[in-house]
Amino acid sequence: MKANKIFIILETIGMYLSQVPLYLILTIFNMEQYQEYSDECFIAFLIAISVIAVIFIVSHVFSVISIFKGDENPGKVTMICKLALIPWYIFNFVFCALVLAGFLNPFLLLAIPVVMVIMILTTYFYMFSMSLPDICYFLNLVTKKKIKADALLIISVVMLFIFCLDPVGAVIYYLKTK
Repeated sequence: MKANKIFIILETIGMYLSQVPLYLILTIFNMEQYQEYSDECFIAFLIAISVIAVIFIVSHVFSVISIFKGDENPGKVTMICKLALIPWYIFNFVFCALVLAGFLNPFLLLAIPVVMVIMILTTYFYMFSMSLPDICYFLNLVTKKKIKADALLIISVVMLFIFCLDPVGAVIYYLKTK
C-alpha cells in the first residue's frame, strides 16, 4: 500500500518538525522578553503536536488495514525511516534532559517522576508507531501462513519494541522478509 509508505515518511518528517516548537520555546524563554512570545509559542507547539497526532492516527489506520489487504512489505521504508530517526532520538534525549534539569528546583522535585513518565511514554509511542507497519505485516504473513516464524524473525519483531534496538530489529526484519 503506497499510502502506508507515504504516511511512514510523513510521520518521520513530522517527528522532526514537532521538535522545532520545543526548541523555539526554550530559546524564547531564555530571552528577556519571553512574556511577549510565550502565547504564540504555546499555540505553535499545540498546532505542531496536533498535526503530528493526526498523521500518527492515519498512519496507524493504514497499518491496520494493511493486515487485511496483504500488500507489499513496508520493511524497507520503515528501516530507512528508523535509521533516519536516530538523530531525532538523540535530540529528544537532550531535550528531555534539559527539561528535567529545569525541574531540579526544590519546589518542583515531586514533579520529576511525572515528567519522566510523560516523556518516556511519548518517546515510546513514537517508536511504536514507526514499528506498527512491520508488526502488522508480520502478523498478516503469519496468519495467512505465507511465512514461517523462525527464531530470528521473532527476535527482530521483539526488538522493534525495545529502545535503541528497534533500528537493528528493523534491519533484521527487512532482511528476513524481503
